Amino acid sequence: MEDFLVKIYEVESAARNAQIAALVALVVAILGALVNLYIACQNRKASIKIGRLSAETSKKIGELNIGELEKRRFIDTISGQRIEWINKLRDTFVEFNKLSHTYSMYVFSNQNKSDFNYGGIYQEIIAVKNHIELLLNPEELFSENLMKYINQLIDSLHSHDFNMENYKENKEVISYIQQVILKSEWKRIKVETEKGRQITNKEMKRIFKKIGKKIDESKYNKLNLFN
Repeated sequence: MEDFLVKIYEVESAARNAQIAALVALVVAILGALVNLYIACQNRKASIKIGRLSAETSKKIGELNIGELEKRRFIDTISGQRIEWINKLRDTFVEFNKLSHTYSMYVFSNQNKSDFNYGGIYQEIIAVKNHIELLLNPEELFSENLMKYINQLIDSLHSHDFNMENYKENKEVISYIQQVILKSEWKRIKVETEKGRQITNKEMKRIFKKIGKKIDESKYNKLNLFN
């Protein structure tokens, strides 16, 4: 009888253990499913967030690219206009130098004569001077001084007391300033192209000073423009 009861107890214990094992397995399965579901939800949220950030980033990059393209197009347009202007200014300088030299030779050879309008060249010199003045920026010191020396040279050419040495001195200063202006403007184009923007007046002033000293520091110091 005792053995029988022991067997019944063992059977019942085995059954309880099986139930507990089954319950534990079920709980583990449910927890595993919940964990997987949580991970899936988090992954989905992360994917949505990443997708949104990616879309926003792409939009911003697109806007930046458009902005850069617009800036580049603007600078390219400005640079093209500057190149055209520099070429016109250079040609006008060349024309003025040629006419003033021709007229100086005539005046020097005919100082005792009253005709100071040789072949209409004087009127041509005045016309070219006016053209130069229109092309230049009057707010820049080198431009202002160029016109000052050009007017002095023209006055000397139309004077009965023409002095070739004074003429040559004015001519040297004019030639120097012309070079500084042209080289500085080419430098401006290069810098603006590299920076992708128009440079400030302060930056341009530094360019004028650097190139002015590089071409001829003694003439730069004599003009004393930025001191």
